[in-house]
Amino acid sequence: MTCQSVTTQSCQDFEIVISDNQSTDGSIDFIEEFKKNNNRVKVNINPVNLGFSTNLEKVTSQAAGNFFILLSSDDLMNADCLQTYSKLIDIHKSNRMVVGSSVYRIDSNGVIIERSTPDPKFWRETDIDLQLSQSMGARIFKVPAKEMLQRSLAVMGNPYYFLTVCYPCELHHKVGGYSGGRMYNPDKWFNWKLFEQAEFVFLIDEPLFSYRWHTQNQVALETSFGHLKYLVDEYRNTIELTDKMITAAGKSRKQVEVVFVKRDIYQHGLGEFVKGRWVKSMRIFFFGISAFPGTMIKNVLFIPYLLLLSTTPLGSVMCSLFFKK
Repeated sequence: MTCQSVTTQSCQDFEIVISDNQSTDGSIDFIEEFKKNNNRVKVNINPVNLGFSTNLEKVTSQAAGNFFILLSSDDLMNADCLQTYSKLIDIHKSNRMVVGSSVYRIDSNGVIIERSTPDPKFWRETDIDLQLSQSMGARIFKVPAKEMLQRSLAVMGNPYYFLTVCYPCELHHKVGGYSGGRMYNPDKWFNWKLFEQAEFVFLIDEPLFSYRWHTQNQVALETSFGHLKYLVDEYRNTIELTDKMITAAGKSRKQVEVVFVKRDIYQHGLGEFVKGRWVKSMRIFFFGISAFPGTMIKNVLFIPYLLLLSTTPLGSVMCSLFFKK
């Protein structure tokens, strides 16, 4: 389905690079057959599963185009996706631009569950470029890249869906690609690096892609692992920001640390507790204590959170040990 959604694009100026990460579902046979019938396809089959980030680098290292879009195995392009992106790129004419779009979220049968809308934490009504919107026939948000980096760090967030991001290959290589070893959501860290180097970022408020939700995709697997690998990535994002990125965003390291504790520990952890997942909530709390103890203790939610955890069977023991230290 993914390959077909690309080959049937109204714009045919593209190449397809496929890197199979040792799949076990018959994908390799399909890929080899697909390649026979499409001379624009390049195929790489990894000898072992290299992980998500490293596999992305395998793909981009073989690509010869001027712009990249990376899709996972269940992502779909709508028929005029590349034509729309190409039109915006031709209008703006820059090798320092990043483009994304809205998406449809679909179920395992391809039925639309919902249409995404621009997140106001990142995209504001005042960001809409009226001239571009008129030319493109859809609302186009245009934001200085450094401003978007600032907004992203303010909430430790990512303004784009992974499958929608289109950017120059030159920019990809300049920021070191997906290097960094993130286990989940490597695109957030990668996008932050892009924003530090780019000139403008754009959002086309038109669902040009469809994202399939099922039990084996990245977000679902993240949930099944108790979010701990996700938290490790978020922690690394916090401490590995370069001085240049911090300066470009107009932030301090302490401010970023405070945001991490507020959003990824307290809001996330208390949210899990309310859902009845108190073991997971406890893991998140003590991860925060290990990462930034001073900032955790200074937060007004520290004592209430600790008291909540003490109401659980394991929590009463853990909290007792904590206060004895």
